[in-house]
Amino acid sequence: MRRTLSGVPGPEDLAAGAARPSRRGPRRLRAAAVLAGSVLVVGLAAVPAGAAPDRVTCVPALALRGTARVPVDPAGVPQPGERAALGPVAALLAGRDRAVGGGVPAQGLTGTAAQVVARLRDVPVTAWSSRVVAVAEPSVPDGSAAAPGPGRGADVRVAVRVEVRYRLEGDVHDTVRDRLVVATASAGCWRLAADGPDRATGTVPDLWDLGPVRVERSGRVVAVASAGLDDGLVRQVAEDTEAAAAGVDAVWGTGWRRNTVLLLPGSLEDAAALSRGDATAMAQLAAVTYGPSSAHGQDGSAFGDQRVLFVPGALTSLTATGRRFVLAHELTHEATASGARYSVPIWLSECFADVVGFSAIGASAADVDRYVEADLRAAALDRLPASLPDVASFDPALGEVAAAYALSDAACLALGDGHRPGRLARVYRTAAGTVDPAAAGTPGPGAAAPWAAPVLAGLRRAVEGAAAGPGPGPGPGEPPPPGQDPNAADAAALRAALASVGTDEARLVAAWHRRVVDLVGPLPGSP
Repeated sequence: MRRTLSGVPGPEDLAAGAARPSRRGPRRLRAAAVLAGSVLVVGLAAVPAGAAPDRVTCVPALALRGTARVPVDPAGVPQPGERAALGPVAALLAGRDRAVGGGVPAQGLTGTAAQVVARLRDVPVTAWSSRVVAVAEPSVPDGSAAAPGPGRGADVRVAVRVEVRYRLEGDVHDTVRDRLVVATASAGCWRLAADGPDRATGTVPDLWDLGPVRVERSGRVVAVASAGLDDGLVRQVAEDTEAAAAGVDAVWGTGWRRNTVLLLPGSLEDAAALSRGDATAMAQLAAVTYGPSSAHGQDGSAFGDQRVLFVPGALTSLTATGRRFVLAHELTHEATASGARYSVPIWLSECFADVVGFSAIGASAADVDRYVEADLRAAALDRLPASLPDVASFDPALGEVAAAYALSDAACLALGDGHRPGRLARVYRTAAGTVDPAAAGTPGPGAAAPWAAPVLAGLRRAVEGAAAGPGPGPGPGEPPPPGQDPNAADAAALRAALASVGTDEARLVAAWHRRVVDLVGPLPGSP
């Protein structure tokens, strides 16, 4: 994530001395279903024949017999008769999936179920599948249009919990969403009437759940934006993201997904909903990268790929240079999560992302010094912290986060070389364990130098071998062996990374203190 900036200075701004302001319980279906002519009975009396359903937005039960259906999980719906009763619902869901994934016309959709499919029309969906996991209480998903009720001919109403897996263009893992879908039947004619995020499971919405969207592409970037945003701005941000990605490649190399899905919500509330954040806290941020990390075995296979979300206020207030800085920062988080074996401390994650951002906008060493000094002064520190910023320091829900970013940037300068991103990338790779020490060959941009191999080999013997017993340690994206403390492995990896540049945490903290004092003068607690 990156704090909000009213105008991130580029080289020309910094040279002029411009300061940057701070910135799932299943419920069983309790009746069997039988098909009798064109009448479906679901624990109710037969549907009266006098109703006149809308044949445009519903599908007769007989028409659904023998058609493809999505799976119904036996764990959630254990009785075969109950699973058979859900046949029309499963068939409608299969048709909905074909409509989303293949662009074929969908039948039997109305209300929010129809809205979702319509909003996905231009989104580059490459895979979409559903599975019924349980029958739910017959309630309508939050924010959706009500299903037909009394007086409108609704004789059957079934709410099901559905697991949806999808991929967008460039994704390598499935994104998984829990959704609540309401199906209704009138006079033997079925429809999906509502579809939305299943709040009971804590799932997050997608941008198309919050309103109409538009899509813009630029190279390997897919920008999915709220439809109300300016077309030109969305197009420009997609182009800025492409340029920022090239800047990340220059420092980190090309061993990451390198296909970015950029989300551009239209309001702070939407941004907060997408990222499980708080709207007030989100106002402090310019952008957020969210999704899985491969550290500690979370390889993303069940959670999807990472997304970069640009916060609306920053989107419209930043200069083009500022946007490139913020986007390079966020894409660095995406790149460094790829193949990470250990979790690096947050101060290193954030300051390294800033260093790559500086490089992407062409900032000189003097520019970076002025940038960090301005940040430190804007933070108005009342004393020198005893320790490097921790996770709580970066939580905008707990307070102002500008000081945490400024202090972390100073730590990278003290560590060696906030001005030389390639060298700092090697330190980061050692701390994250993203390089196999047995790998040979000439290192590319940001790859581990030869001297890092014995350090990493020793690390694997000392941490992984001792904790797990004889045998090789886990590879990138694999879980730690049983009994291994992942926090201990993280700490050992950091020690190895610091040792690779001739320091340790105590000496780094001392150098960091000196660097802060050099930039802003003595503070209470100064050495």
